Amino acid sequence: MIDPGAFTRQYAFSQRNWHNSDEHMRSVRSDRYKLITNAYLDLPHGTAADIGKGIAFQELLQAKSRGTLSRVQQLLFTAPREALELYDLEADPAELINLANTAEYERIRDHLLEVLEKWRADTSDHPPEARRRADNVNRFTGLKDENAPRLPQLKVSGD
Repeated sequence: MIDPGAFTRQYAFSQRNWHNSDEHMRSVRSDRYKLITNAYLDLPHGTAADIGKGIAFQELLQAKSRGTLSRVQQLLFTAPREALELYDLEADPAELINLANTAEYERIRDHLLEVLEKWRADTSDHPPEARRRADNVNRFTGLKDENAPRLPQLKVSGD
């Protein structure tokens, strides 16, 4: 029987590609740190339509219009976004303090970035510029809208 408390992997990897908007986010997590890479930095984080029509997101939009969002809540609507995010999950389990641009964490950031790039190569992950798809939701309201500002769809060779 496997001990559920046993540590079995050195790293866990994840990706977010599409949920009403194209994201191309990749991450690697060690036992203590998480590194996230973001593409399409020119637009705020994508909000899926099922979230956008929810009460919590609508309350965030109201707070945004009143200028009462907290610093952390404002990150949802911020553009340009950070290309890299690094979090110390032991000291900051809510992932609120981005350490990616601090000298003290440069070695950890660079190591995790190397691990993530190796995983991307090993899995034949596509680069963000190879398949940027048009959103079908307004990133600013979180709602499906035919007149929404959208990411341009890029032509990929072979299409």
